[in-house]
Amino acid sequence: MIFKIIILFPVVVICRIYLTKHDVTKINKISKQFDDIINTNGESADPSNAEFNKLYKKAFGNAERIAQTRRLGTLYGQRAIFTDSADVLASFPTLHPQVIRDEINILSNLKDYYQDKYSENFSPAFWIRSIIFLPGSIVKYVGLKDNSITARIFNLVYWFLVPLGSVMRLNLINLVHQLLK
Repeated sequence: MIFKIIILFPVVVICRIYLTKHDVTKINKISKQFDDIINTNGESADPSNAEFNKLYKKAFGNAERIAQTRRLGTLYGQRAIFTDSADVLASFPTLHPQVIRDEINILSNLKDYYQDKYSENFSPAFWIRSIIFLPGSIVKYVGLKDNSITARIFNLVYWFLVPLGSVMRLNLINLVHQLLK
């Protein structure tokens, strides 16, 4: 059993390092392409809206980003200010002057977020927390809230059974053998 864990843990670490580095590379590529669009006034290739949205949803969930835009016009012959809403995520990439500020902020936040996720790979505290709160992580992965009662119960059972199983391993194996006879 311990041999399996000794082999499995480095595989998990290597996979996480690869996946988080891949996300860092993708968001940096999108950011560079967006910078190129700004610098060339829209003449260069657009970054992928689909990739941008995937990375955003992975980091921030389904939170919407709506920008308020204003434009001058006339209404019944009078000067007027018209206010509209723009979905920043759906319109990415755009050079609209009142939306671009939000796009730059989102890209900056995403770059920081994914760089932080990548840096966690090299933190012993991250891996210790991951092992201690493994059931909560599984519950979160399944789609339940990680601070829910279910996650807490799974963590408590895990904290109780893992040490008990380690101490009582041979007795439990003998008990199972006797029950199967």
